[in-house]
Amino acid sequence: MEQKKPAMDSGFQVNSMMDLLGGHLCLRNSVVIGILELSIPRGIWHICGEIDHGLTAGVEVASTIVVNDPIFGLFAYGGISELKDNEISVICRDGVRQRFYLIKDAIRFHIILDRDGFADELPLILENNLHEIILTLENRSNSNHFTKISILGLPTGEYVTSIDNNEYQRFKVSSHKEIILQVPMSFGNDKPSILIKRMPN
Repeated sequence: MEQKKPAMDSGFQVNSMMDLLGGHLCLRNSVVIGILELSIPRGIWHICGEIDHGLTAGVEVASTIVVNDPIFGLFAYGGISELKDNEISVICRDGVRQRFYLIKDAIRFHIILDRDGFADELPLILENNLHEIILTLENRSNSNHFTKISILGLPTGEYVTSIDNNEYQRFKVSSHKEIILQVPMSFGNDKPSILIKRMPN
């Protein structure tokens, strides 16, 4: 089996079924890694061009997930959680700090950022009933831009969003509706504090 002619010095060639079963794919090509171009002789490559797929997948799914475990109680996968009075405090330590989930009793809640991240070692603070949420973001690009925050699982009602104690936006939540907030991130204000609070009926 030959995908390309030997004179082209590319593709691969298997001379027999035994070669194929033995893993002797006769690769003949050169590979560029950064600024280096390596000549690969015929035989099995000692490098893998697909390793970044696994890394990318890991980065894309890294999350902090807080659950109410029947044995251990409130527990955070990828972070540290603490229950104080009526508040849940969570420090995200999943390595990316862009996705947070809370699965507790009937609550199925998440906050997902499309860029930047939750501030390093500063807690997300949530009331047990999710009527008030405080989070601190970090500006990872040192530029002026907007960060999209996706929120799902808030109780029905009207909410007000404040940034550094200044009212920014009001929105209404209906059942099972995802809320998208576009939060301004400013150069020079690396860690804005976001408050999301349910208005009294």
